[in-house]
Amino acid sequence: MKVLVPKYIITCDDDFRILQDHAILFDTHIEKLIPLKELSISPNDEIISVPNYVALPAFINTHTHLEFSINKARLKYGDFISWLGSVLAQREALLKKLNKGVIRRALKSMLESGVGTVGEISSFGEDLSVLAKSEARTVFFTEILGAKENEIEKNWAEFLTRFKEAKIHKSELFTPAISVHSPYSTHPELLGRAVKLAKSENTLVSTHFLESKAEKIWLEDESGDFKKWLSSFSHESKPFYTAKSFLSAFDKETTIFAHCLYARDYFEDILHIAHCPRSNRLLDGFTLDIKNASKHANITLGTDGMSSNFSLNIWDEMRAALFTHRSSINTLSKDLLMMATRNGAKALRLDNGIITKGAPADIAVAILPKGSDIKQLPLDMILHSSLVSHLFVNGKNVNLHKEKKE
Repeated sequence: MKVLVPKYIITCDDDFRILQDHAILFDTHIEKLIPLKELSISPNDEIISVPNYVALPAFINTHTHLEFSINKARLKYGDFISWLGSVLAQREALLKKLNKGVIRRALKSMLESGVGTVGEISSFGEDLSVLAKSEARTVFFTEILGAKENEIEKNWAEFLTRFKEAKIHKSELFTPAISVHSPYSTHPELLGRAVKLAKSENTLVSTHFLESKAEKIWLEDESGDFKKWLSSFSHESKPFYTAKSFLSAFDKETTIFAHCLYARDYFEDILHIAHCPRSNRLLDGFTLDIKNASKHANITLGTDGMSSNFSLNIWDEMRAALFTHRSSINTLSKDLLMMATRNGAKALRLDNGIITKGAPADIAVAILPKGSDIKQLPLDMILHSSLVSHLFVNGKNVNLHKEKKE
């Protein structure tokens, strides 16, 4: 049994309890939280005493794209269509430079910030072996896309090959899932097949939805910058869906909708949202209306990929959100910690993201900002934290200092 003794424990339970002078006893799962005055140590217990540190649930990054981790200053920002065009223009060059070492280092940067669970969107399958062998808990979304009708069978066959490969690696820490790219890039036949497969396999689905104003205008009015851009391709420059019909194609209970910047009229139809504030700022300049979205949806936090970010550090993401959303700073700090923990677990159908008896022992430990007290602890942690000292996933102490070799 491991016995973790920090200064504070941020539980991220429904009451957002912060415990002082308590210990966490755990193996693969949390056995109990106990006041120090009641703690009894057995000879075989491993004591981890961190008196100037804070324990909290290991973070859950619900939306990542590790296959784009090589990008730095190659893509265009400030306008979604310009960015999308630059991704297509640079894709081959970026993939040519991609290797497992790049993906491992990107994953390591997330682990070092306290991320214990990754919701990875896999476009090509280059990330599979790294994540399947990693110490992180992973929900691995194999992505399907393709708008050309004459390439439906080819795209489906290629997707199925990657999905079957992901299923081979299914384990306690690795869960295969499915991603449908977006309403502007995925033919209805492919979407229908993917959703049907997800239902038969009982897997989660992730999709990008209303990430830009251009997408909203395209789906609702069949006009705008998307019409101009798509007309340069061979498929008909007419949307496959309305926003409403795209939403209705999915099972609300098992689908995570990423971004949803312009989905205010559709929040009632969405149960889980992956919020990526820095990516949204870079690509569209707008942000999610979390006040109204949270009335209906469970909001989680994601870093997106390095194609639309400057780091994969979850603390950086929370800090950006802290300065983006206009609400009570102390309330928002608690909400952000919940988005990055318990809310993410709910969206990914996991039991972690909380420090309580019976939960998986996914725990991060970060230094207590000097001078911080319990009343302002969530805010101080977000403002002043970047790395963690310890990370436990399923009770195992993750090695944060040595890069794993294959």
